[in-house]
Amino acid sequence: MMVTIVFVLGFAALGFAADADKCGSCTRGTRHWTKVVKSKNIASCDAAMKAVKEGKAAKMHEKLTADDYKAACKTLNLK
Repeated sequence: MMVTIVFVLGFAALGFAADADKCGSCTRGTRHWTKVVKSKNIASCDAAMKAVKEGKAAKMHEKLTADDYKAACKTLNLK
């Protein structure tokens, strides 16, 4: 019984950690989002959202919410 509880709590903690940085889990190195924003001259949050939704990996980003985009724009200092 105790092992099951520890397993469930550990699994839940991993899920919460994954949600904390949705972009960072995939976009690393040359595909890092700060480099993409700079290379495509993206200056606004709306332009960033459009680039993500219409980009090559649009299908992978379908489940992102408006709050996810706002958080990313805040991190990137986009208006």
